[in-house]
Amino acid sequence: MNQEIESSKLLNFIISPKGILTSIIGLATLLTLIITISAYIVNLNSKKEIPLSSPHLILDGQIVKWGMVKSAEEYIIYVNDEEFDITPVNSIFIGDFEQGTYIIEVASKKGDEISPKSDKLQVTIK
Repeated sequence: MNQEIESSKLLNFIISPKGILTSIIGLATLLTLIITISAYIVNLNSKKEIPLSSPHLILDGQIVKWGMVKSAEEYIIYVNDEEFDITPVNSIFIGDFEQGTYIIEVASKKGDEISPKSDKLQVTIK
């Protein structure tokens, strides 16, 4: 009998306006918690390191330039397969090079990680 009274009180509370409001607030709180946890998990997954990509070189007059590589801190410039310079900028002025033909490549660098070299760009200075 005592259990029937408790069940009846619970049922009356649930179907009362106060009980419905409490249920809605509880559901909203639970939904907010689920969304927060999901956003946290997505944020953790998005922080995974993306491998560095190779820059794409373009000759623009006397400047070799390339698009910035996401997460690269600097770029290693190779001229004729020799390391020529390390720079944080995404271009190099070649107008001061002596006459001749040069093969230019660039690799992205972040910490100790280095991307594969870019495609070779052949430049002739006259």
